[in-house]
Amino acid sequence: MNVPNMNKQIIFVDSSVQDYQSLIQGIDAAQIVILDENFSAIDQITNALADQKDIEAVHILSHGSEGSLKLGADTLNGNDLEKFSTQIKQWGNALTANGDILLYGCDVAAGETGIKFVKELGELTKADVAASNNITGNAGLGGDWNLEVETGTIETSIPFNSESLKAYNYILAATANPDNKGVTVNSAATSIDVLANDTGSSRVSVQSITTAPANGTATINDWIYAGGGFSTVNGTARNNIARMNADGSLDTAFNPTGGMNNAVIALALDSSGKLYAGGWFTTVNGTARNRIARMNADGSLDTAFNPSSGMNGSVSAIALDSSGKAYAGGFFSTVNGTARNRIARMNADGSLDTAFNP
Repeated sequence: MNVPNMNKQIIFVDSSVQDYQSLIQGIDAAQIVILDENFSAIDQITNALADQKDIEAVHILSHGSEGSLKLGADTLNGNDLEKFSTQIKQWGNALTANGDILLYGCDVAAGETGIKFVKELGELTKADVAASNNITGNAGLGGDWNLEVETGTIETSIPFNSESLKAYNYILAATANPDNKGVTVNSAATSIDVLANDTGSSRVSVQSITTAPANGTATINDWIYAGGGFSTVNGTARNNIARMNADGSLDTAFNPTGGMNNAVIALALDSSGKLYAGGWFTTVNGTARNRIARMNADGSLDTAFNPSSGMNGSVSAIALDSSGKAYAGGFFSTVNGTARNRIARMNADGSLDTAFNP
């Protein structure tokens, strides 16, 4: 695939990105190349840049996770940079001496892994690289379009129309392939960011479960909990959290009255069947809960778990230990007013467990 040298910028778009057409509509200042998601995008990009010279910027729009970028049938991460180093070095040959590479995908530059990935990509291409260290996409789902991490001096502006970015209803998080019990979500924002299975005694038999950094698919013969950025499920109002039966129908017995006011990113179930939820929300069923909450089996808020002020940033992972204490990870720096950078342990009542002090 050869790309005519009509512009000084090239935008590569992974065809798996939902509604990418709305983002590239009206762009005339750059050449646009759509990458076939079923084939190696590393090869597609390499071929497209093979005969190019003096390109000022390469933009790559795809799905991301910490230190990783989905590119067609490939996943490019720190482990694979060496594997693809020959092709990636060729990308740099197409750029000017001060050329930029801008990566659009959730969390690509998050954490030490993400920063290392961006730095090594810059070293291979000899380009200045920019990527995001948080959610990229719809603001209502906790996203933005800022590329917070840069190596070198980025001289290129984001080429997408600001109105198109505001109207975009999705986030650019890496996804797993759904199975035949996928959940139908109908709303302007159709993102399911996490699924969890009910592991309570005598309530479930897990047939299979697959998880990914931001999305998952579970095949079980009982309840499935779904969290994300949606407002209806199978035509019934459910704000960002729901419980499904094994056949994919909505379990109306789990009825949060109001739900979360922003996206749910993490779910975990304790041995009693109570559900821990983390994300970007600040209220649950109309009650203040900053980024973490526990819910009863009927969808009501469990007020016995009451973090006084919660987290000041998003919670993206939750794990429970055998004693019932909850470990939370995310992009916060305080928990209940106490400094905790990105990880904390909570007691069963929602207070901070100060014995766990990283």
